[in-house]
Amino acid sequence: MWLSHLLIAAAILSQSGVGATPATTVTRHRTFAIPYRLNQVDEAAKQPVEVQLYVSSDRGATWRFYAKAPTTQKHFMFRAGGDGEYWFAIRTIDRSGRVRPKSISAPGLRVVVDTSAPTRTPSDSRRLAAAKTPASDAARPPKPVPKGSVAIAINPPIGSKRNTAVEPSSAVPGPPEGERPRMVNYRLFELEYEIESVGPSGIGRVELWGTRDGGRTWRSFALDNDNRSPLLVSVAGEGIYGFRVTVTNGVGLGGDPPAPGDPPDVVVGVDLSKPTARIISARQGVDDETGNLIISWQADDRMPADRPVSLFFSESRAGPWQPVAESLENTGRHAWPIDERTPARFYLRLEVRDAAGNVGVHEMNEPVEIDRSRPTVRIRGVRPVGRNSERP
Repeated sequence: MWLSHLLIAAAILSQSGVGATPATTVTRHRTFAIPYRLNQVDEAAKQPVEVQLYVSSDRGATWRFYAKAPTTQKHFMFRAGGDGEYWFAIRTIDRSGRVRPKSISAPGLRVVVDTSAPTRTPSDSRRLAAAKTPASDAARPPKPVPKGSVAIAINPPIGSKRNTAVEPSSAVPGPPEGERPRMVNYRLFELEYEIESVGPSGIGRVELWGTRDGGRTWRSFALDNDNRSPLLVSVAGEGIYGFRVTVTNGVGLGGDPPAPGDPPDVVVGVDLSKPTARIISARQGVDDETGNLIISWQADDRMPADRPVSLFFSESRAGPWQPVAESLENTGRHAWPIDERTPARFYLRLEVRDAAGNVGVHEMNEPVEIDRSRPTVRIRGVRPVGRNSERP
């Protein structure tokens, strides 16, 4: 199940006792991570040693303590009891034992949890069908696994665990031969796993293992301290990562680490870079291409999406942009038929999407001007040329 990464990517809970009510972040997941950022403090006695998370489910009328963490943790994990609006605020305890701020007057983050599926009308269905997600971005089911093992799948970042597996920085190898990784454009993502064949002793330990070289070497990433899916993973940067999950029952059976050469159960590609995109030219066609605007471009990415190119036009440099053609192959050239609805003067925009969802954009600084004039000619007269001696 693929999840929105809006909360992690866009919402940072700041330490503040006053201020305007922040914009609302909407998520369809009841478990998520809340990153926080502390204010800089110069005096040593005022340095925070503990961070506390408070939550309100009645829009600030009452606040209740939810969790505490050391200042080095940088995020809280929250599990909502149901759908609804939740407000969050943080307070700190400094070295002298003082709580700051003394009271909570405004939230630092507002989140609406909505897990209800919308009701679609026929027109909604047609609109959604016209905007289908490319196959490379769609969720793919995990590979079949034998009984007694663990199936895992990847979600884009939203956060859901109390312990986070962290990958140190290293070289950036490519994916294993013949393996197309699941691409994400954030360093924080979830691994969902499913445990099969659970006996009467239950689950004793769930451990995440990772590889950067296609399974030649493995190392332990983290233990899942509540033995419940999903597991939040944080990596240092771009690259290809392989993962396996091992599980031990309540009496210590199972849990053997992957051996050198074992393939990963899931391969994740982390891509934070936008594709390169540049419009080279836009000219009116001649001969067989008369009546078309020939648009040429250059685009490149290591892991492009399927049919990654879209073109747009606008009569204003600031937009709004209307589609010329979407989901094109990266051929570097497109012939756009010109008709009476095409403006006489407009700007062009190129968007190129990669498999992780990054989008490279290029807009022309100068407008394209369409020449619809059809020159005509008529003979105005005849004038003799030559000397008088040449007359008959």
